[in-house]
Amino acid sequence: MQSPEPRIRVTTPECGSVHELEPPLSKTNMQQPRHPTTHAVKPNQNYGCTSPPLFFSPRTVYTNLLGSLCASSIRYNSSSSNQWKDRQYRDVFVKAAKRDQMKSRAAFKLIELHVKHGIFRPGQTVVDLGFAPGAWSQVAMDRVSPTGRVIGVDILPSQPPPGVSTFQGSMKSAGLRELLKNFLMDPERGKVQDNRYLSDCKSYLDREREVEREEEFEWMPGLGESGVEGPVDVVLSDMLMNTSGIPVRDHAYSIDLCYTAMSFAMDVLRRRGVFVCKVYRGDQEYDLREKLKLLFRSVRCEKPDSSRPESKEVYYVAKWLRANVTKEQVFPEGGY
Repeated sequence: MQSPEPRIRVTTPECGSVHELEPPLSKTNMQQPRHPTTHAVKPNQNYGCTSPPLFFSPRTVYTNLLGSLCASSIRYNSSSSNQWKDRQYRDVFVKAAKRDQMKSRAAFKLIELHVKHGIFRPGQTVVDLGFAPGAWSQVAMDRVSPTGRVIGVDILPSQPPPGVSTFQGSMKSAGLRELLKNFLMDPERGKVQDNRYLSDCKSYLDREREVEREEEFEWMPGLGESGVEGPVDVVLSDMLMNTSGIPVRDHAYSIDLCYTAMSFAMDVLRRRGVFVCKVYRGDQEYDLREKLKLLFRSVRCEKPDSSRPESKEVYYVAKWLRANVTKEQVFPEGGY
């Protein structure tokens, strides 16, 4: 009695789920019971695969949905790791980040944008979407202190920089967005309190600022869909999904996250607010730029010197939120 053909273990790259697929029936296995055990596919077996031969010696190999061979627990060539280490060692921004105790070299990208466009001022409220590991929040907190506040949001758990409030969750979640908006409506929540300056009475400067806000609101037309000025001065979006290595897919994901951040900015941003987002270059970048121009009076595209030349990333800096622009106008396709 011949042993039954093994099942093929298939891992879907989209969601990482694992399925067990039975082999096609043949004369040798039609009447035989199929065992639930799975076996690795031999690297040299060709299950209808047209992919080129593998030039490595993986310990275990499985097939993907297309039948091509993919490796698990591959013994990677150490040369690529050495190249990455060498690049990190030679990178002046990596050295500067370590010297200045920044979370990552990405801090210098935001610093360049701030120097060129004047994004931050003391006392502002800043929301940093996709804040992990926290380099942008570090820069923002340093610029808006001591009376400002920074709120970071990320789907991954991460230790925030000192003084930064954080929310863990996806910006695609309506529940998280509502919690974040409620948190932002209280101008004192998230601020670093100093007991030396706490007082129950309002100072003359505080009363003067309130009068200025009331006077400004009298002539200022409604903003967005609510008609009320938001509580946030700056919305930063450094959100990015895990790159797949497929440029079209990575570009589409980054555009979708930019639109999500734009929709949130419409709900919370002040009239004189600033919106900064990162995007991978691609065919849909023109649509993104046109939507930003519809929503803001000033839109600039920047490639900071600290951004690696081979990287496809660029940064859009948008200022001066237009009045009476609805989400239906900006996103006629819906979904945001």
